[in-house]
Amino acid sequence: MTRVVEVNPGAMVKVLAVVAGALFLVLITGSKFFYLVAALVLGVLLMDGLVLWFNIVFLVSTFHISTSVLTAGDTLTIQYRILNNSILPIFHLSVKPVISKELGEVAFDFRHYAFRPYEIQQIERQLKCDRRGFYTAGEIVMKLSDPLKVFTWTKTRLKPIEVAVYPRVYPYQRQRIEAIELFGARRSRDQHKTDKTSVKSVRKYLEGDSARMIHWPLTAKMGEIQVKEYASSSSNKTYVFVDGYLQTEKVYESQMPAANKEAALLADGIAEMAASILTALLKDACDTVMVINDRRRTEAHGRNYRHLSSFMEKLTAFIPDGALSFSEFLKRESSRFQDGAELILVCGPLNSEMLETLRGLVKRNFRVFCYSLDFNLVFEAEAVTHALEVSKTLDFGIWALAGLKIFKLSEAREVSRDAPKR
Repeated sequence: MTRVVEVNPGAMVKVLAVVAGALFLVLITGSKFFYLVAALVLGVLLMDGLVLWFNIVFLVSTFHISTSVLTAGDTLTIQYRILNNSILPIFHLSVKPVISKELGEVAFDFRHYAFRPYEIQQIERQLKCDRRGFYTAGEIVMKLSDPLKVFTWTKTRLKPIEVAVYPRVYPYQRQRIEAIELFGARRSRDQHKTDKTSVKSVRKYLEGDSARMIHWPLTAKMGEIQVKEYASSSSNKTYVFVDGYLQTEKVYESQMPAANKEAALLADGIAEMAASILTALLKDACDTVMVINDRRRTEAHGRNYRHLSSFMEKLTAFIPDGALSFSEFLKRESSRFQDGAELILVCGPLNSEMLETLRGLVKRNFRVFCYSLDFNLVFEAEAVTHALEVSKTLDFGIWALAGLKIFKLSEAREVSRDAPKR
């Protein structure tokens, strides 16, 4: 708690004018009323200071916020109660809460109040949290002035309260890549590889099972077709990679504000897409790993919805400051995975290097979903109503590859649209 005493120059000039007038009155009356005038002036100043001292000592304040965890776009309600616990009124009181953020300062204006003796007031202020980030709330700045407004006492009450604003989450439907078996033309939702040397169990034949899975000796013995189920030799995890590469393109000084704003919006959009995808995966109880290509290589693991908060906290603090490009990062990380793993990539605009990386991942039997956010994306007239329409403008024959789906989005909320049909 800090306290600062300030002197109001304008009010002090008025007080000095009154004193000068009193001295002039004393002089023209032959100092006949000197003691009376001096006593009146000093009495007024003392009473003025006494009122201010009582106001300072007996002023009580409390601070409260509606919640400590919000989603971007939500409104934070700030409540503070102020009690004048003295027999004297408060004539001049200005109050404001201060909300601090890592990327700047969000402060309210002062509001002025007057309190009767033993009066309590509950004041609410609203703050719309448009962007993700971590806030520090709990600071109140109060300015009290004496009745003549000669002195101002600034009192700051600080009780830090951490407020986390998570990225926006949009409805997301998990996409699938269908695998085609050579025998029986069976389509399945999963493409995990199996270890043919390790039989997990034997069961009755079901329509759609491959002929290669039939257990012929047991079928002959039982008189019914029996099929083998093999242990999986591929990864059942879903890996979500988030592009945190720090762009270092040359920007002219006059273009810096616009470039910084666009970079911040792109980072927020990437965080929102990743948050939407992760929320859907954890709701489906998928074994999920998130890796962010930032300076610290941020990583999070989870298997169900209870683990979502750890993912959200890391996405809230997400800052694109990685030294490796996203394509180089993927090449290095992919060497750690088993074949058949599902990779979901969330990144900015695609380039030729990134497309070649996607081709290499598919050749290694990874199932790849790539969500690319590009604010400069222009759709044709027929595609405006379907924002997830797969772009046909890229080359390298990338669109003909099985095991790969690329979605180009012009804004993060488009991740909630239905998947395009290829």
